[in-house]
Amino acid sequence: TSLFETAVDEVFGSFLEHEGETALAAYHAISAGNTQSAEEVWGKKYPYLSSVPSPGDKLSPDYVSQKSYTAEEFKKLAKECGAKLDGESENWLGEITKNDDGYVSFLRIGTTDVEADDIRNAFSLRSVCFDVEFDGEKFIFTCKGYGHGVGMSQYGANAMAKDGYSYKDILMHYYTGIKINA
Repeated sequence: TSLFETAVDEVFGSFLEHEGETALAAYHAISAGNTQSAEEVWGKKYPYLSSVPSPGDKLSPDYVSQKSYTAEEFKKLAKECGAKLDGESENWLGEITKNDDGYVSFLRIGTTDVEADDIRNAFSLRSVCFDVEFDGEKFIFTCKGYGHGVGMSQYGANAMAKDGYSYKDILMHYYTGIKINA
């Protein structure tokens, strides 16, 4: 029997439960060091999908990523987000609004407050935990993490497993207040 088959046999038929209901086991690749609450991302509260620390993610070789765009490219993609840009490109970036975990909620582009998910999609970013700057030639997005940030971080869970935590410990950490039923 392979290690994989043994692992499957150990958990086969198990499920996560919260207050008598099957839990939504959301997951993502790499958090920004903390996960995000479902309410923050999807506007719906799931008590077990709250923000938790995930420090192992910072050890990932893919923790930080960058994307850069010329002013012309940036203007075109910003238009897809509903922003209208005029004047000099160095004046296009405004205030960035982040939540307590460092994930962006809104970025002012021109005179428009654009939601982070719209920016992530239009600019093909790996995460909504980002900073953006204009270096005089290009707009550079620096992202932390990969994915929506809700629920279990795959990289963080792997780091916990390497530190000796059991799968039950890991699930209980990422899904606050759940029960594991067999």
